[in-house]
Amino acid sequence: MIENKRLKLIAIFFVIVSVISIFIVLWQIKSYDRDGSDQNPINLTSTGPITAVQGYEKAQKVAESWREDATLAGCGSNETVNGTSSTWTYYFYSPSTEHFFNETLPAVGGGNITVEFVKCDFLIVDIYANGSSNYNAIDQKTFPVYARPSPLKLIIDSDEAYKIAVNNKSIMERIGNRSFNNGIYFKIWKNESVVAICFHPFPTDVYAPEMYACYVSADTGKVIGIDYYG
Repeated sequence: MIENKRLKLIAIFFVIVSVISIFIVLWQIKSYDRDGSDQNPINLTSTGPITAVQGYEKAQKVAESWREDATLAGCGSNETVNGTSSTWTYYFYSPSTEHFFNETLPAVGGGNITVEFVKCDFLIVDIYANGSSNYNAIDQKTFPVYARPSPLKLIIDSDEAYKIAVNNKSIMERIGNRSFNNGIYFKIWKNESVVAICFHPFPTDVYAPEMYACYVSADTGKVIGIDYYG
């Protein structure tokens, strides 16, 4: 009887040890899986939409683990609400990997034209509001020199830029009382870091989409331009 009780205690002990061991193994699994997904949200705790700056901290850590000289070149979201989004996409490049070259191409109207290109390592990082991420590394992505990646300042946040845009009388007069959705993009525009707040009024003709873009300076927070596409 005593021997049976002893065997039961030993069996229970090994079961407990096994469960604890499995838990420890699962806990120590690396955050990044093979396809570049971060399944372990470690930095963001937001349960709702986030701003571009909130997501940037984590995107930067992913980029720095990719290349030591990873430099932000762009950021954006196609669907935002009051300057926040459930997903932000960040674009990084590695200046030390830049390689310039010329290529001869057919010119419009006949003949040839020499165009200068640049190749560099490029990284695209998606950051989600729940803290997870996906990334895609591209070795030696090709750009025309006039569109080469440039360092971008992420000073003003997306929600602040959105407020500046909707308080701009000129663009709101053009939109009128129509409902709209908007994307927000941080980019280089006319050699300056800007936040482009793009308004897509409803209803929209699928074959002739209408859009207004309000450009806010990343340095001054002032509206420096408005474009219309339609």
